[in-house]
Amino acid sequence: MEGADINETTGELTDGIGKGYSVCEIMWEYERRALRPVEFKWRDPRYFQFDRKSLTELRLAVDTNLDGEELPAAKFLIHKPRTKAGIPLRRGLARPAAWAILIQSFGLKDWAAFSEIYGVPLRVGRYHSSASAQDKRTLLRAVKAIANDAAAIIPQGMDIEFHKVEGSHGSAVFGELLDYVDRQVSKIVVGQTMTADDGSSLAQAEVHNDVRMDIKEADGKQLAGTYNRDLIIPYVNVNFGPQEVYPQVSFPVAEPEDIKALSSALGTLVPIGLRVSQREVREKLALSEPQEGEEILQPAAASAPDDVMHEDTKPAPKRKAKDEKDVEDQE
Repeated sequence: MEGADINETTGELTDGIGKGYSVCEIMWEYERRALRPVEFKWRDPRYFQFDRKSLTELRLAVDTNLDGEELPAAKFLIHKPRTKAGIPLRRGLARPAAWAILIQSFGLKDWAAFSEIYGVPLRVGRYHSSASAQDKRTLLRAVKAIANDAAAIIPQGMDIEFHKVEGSHGSAVFGELLDYVDRQVSKIVVGQTMTADDGSSLAQAEVHNDVRMDIKEADGKQLAGTYNRDLIIPYVNVNFGPQEVYPQVSFPVAEPEDIKALSSALGTLVPIGLRVSQREVREKLALSEPQEGEEILQPAAASAPDDVMHEDTKPAPKRKAKDEKDVEDQE
């Protein structure tokens, strides 16, 4: 599979999370005495349709058959994420999110109109009773010019008044609506709000992050199932024949480790006899195996200063002369 970009194909298959399904065509070629996938081409969902009876079997859309044609075996990677129960056409996250986008579009339009009306003070021009039609047009042009140029001239005897309009509640109405819609979209996509919006506490943010990790693990398992079903098994069957056990593709999700808690636990349990694999600890800490000849971090050797001596190494004190004389007298 050297010619196929698996990483790019994986990203294209995850497009099914939003649309309900995603399809990549497998381009096979015979090389090095084996039939190998050399390229994966993403195909537009408009080329496919579901059968009209069960609405679960994906088929090729053609003009000659309203129910579509059956897809050839070992030719497509078909990823249909199970974001919720029901037929695949209704599983896509883009379906409920479309309402949110529609509400946001109309909400922003209304907010812009609201700001245009209440963002500038209301201008009222007053003219005297004997003003001519020309005078009235001049006053109207002056009132309009104030909004754009902040300057105008009017004939003597006319005046312009500015009336303050209270429009501060616009942010409370439209802003709260848009924030509410954003939070709902966050719940649809990542299952929670605190990793996408502002959180209130560290503890709650950690709980919400666990929800996000659970969704990532579920997506990885479903994507691995698609590869195993539509790529690995056909590849093995074509080149080596049916097998009892097939290789498996997996997408493990690395969870963040609490290094401080792990170090504290190892420092307590290892000295009392707990046997722990260094390889497992390195994997948790994301540390590689040291190669031969590399410098290795080691604890500094504790050494006592030369001028300091322990009590058990001090020489015995000499006996005083008085004690020696007493011994001679006794003899």
